Amino acid sequence: MDTDKLRTACAQLVGEADLNETTARQIRRQLEERLNLDAGTLDGKDYKRIIKTCIEEVINGTYTEKPIPAEPAHVDDENDAEVAPPSRATSPAPTEAASATDGSPNISSAGIPKDTSVDEESELSDVPTTPRPRKKARVVESPAETEKKKPSRKSKEPLSKDEQKIASLKSYIRMCGIRRVWSQDLNGLSPKEQIRKLQQQLQTLGVEGRPTIAKCKQVAYQRELKAECESVAMNPIVEKEDKEKRRTMARRDQSMAALKAKRKSEYTDRGK
Repeated sequence: MDTDKLRTACAQLVGEADLNETTARQIRRQLEERLNLDAGTLDGKDYKRIIKTCIEEVINGTYTEKPIPAEPAHVDDENDAEVAPPSRATSPAPTEAASATDGSPNISSAGIPKDTSVDEESELSDVPTTPRPRKKARVVESPAETEKKKPSRKSKEPLSKDEQKIASLKSYIRMCGIRRVWSQDLNGLSPKEQIRKLQQQLQTLGVEGRPTIAKCKQVAYQRELKAECESVAMNPIVEKEDKEKRRTMARRDQSMAALKAKRKSEYTDRGK
């Protein structure tokens, strides 16, 4: 089964569905019909994880076309440790062999010379010529260490029906491009009152009827377009105000220059 194809179909289906009325199981059944799969094909553990992650990404607005990486396989590294065998201590050669290497004849306790060549052969035969292979030692872990390695799972209480609806309505409002501090906006309200207020906010934003991802994205697009139009409309007004200001200053300068010329002319006439 192609993971990219599955994620793309899931994202399209979630965008068209009403998340307040649709469950993950129903989405799997609809995906099986859309992709021409046998009933129950997507009930596997891996497919459930992929579909659940895709739904959460679409709701949170973080969906991408990249496939979900597979979970890394657990590697048991208990047999990786090796314990080197203790090095075999070589016994020192007897004094008879030492005397033989020095070239001096070996004399027994009875005073009779002893054949050193036979002794050397017997001493060398006791030394092993091939090294012994190393043995892998299995590291035995204590029960306490095994318990530490197990990840602790925090038990989460399941959300009630009202809490799920509140979370869904909040996500729809975020998709419309609105960011709010819910702890202040919904402070002191009961779950029913919170649901009623969130629904009113969606209607004020322009989401009519049952909210969907497509409707919320359309509202966000219209808000961005309106903001851009208002920004463009403000520029000519600013330019017009600047032009009028410059004209006023120019007229004032002309009036001052004419007044100075008139006074200068009157002063000249008086001097004559």
